[in-house]
Amino acid sequence: PQPLGANPGEDRVLSAVYYFYAEPKAFTGGQLRLFAFGPTPRAGEPPRAHIDLEPVRNSLVAFPSWVPHEVRPIAVPSGDFRDYRFALNCWYCRALAPVSADEAMAQ
Repeated sequence: PQPLGANPGEDRVLSAVYYFYAEPKAFTGGQLRLFAFGPTPRAGEPPRAHIDLEPVRNSLVAFPSWVPHEVRPIAVPSGDFRDYRFALNCWYCRALAPVSADEAMAQ
């Protein structure tokens, strides 16, 4: 599999999202959707099972970076900047093991 790291020679292994927003909550949506593990469904197959995690104020959600995920659309009826959902994303990366010449030839 392709490494997820932003830089050559590293792989992202853990993703974390910290949520914050003003109260009272003035938006809807913005859930973190985590999909079940396994191959991507083919055309005509039912969608993969998933869970939606609500963005809870002052909470941190961590999950393995290789888990398929997405952020659901958000609606802010007021359109005011302060009413949006905000998030900080963090990644924990590790160095990839060096590849021997034999392994490189096999790829």
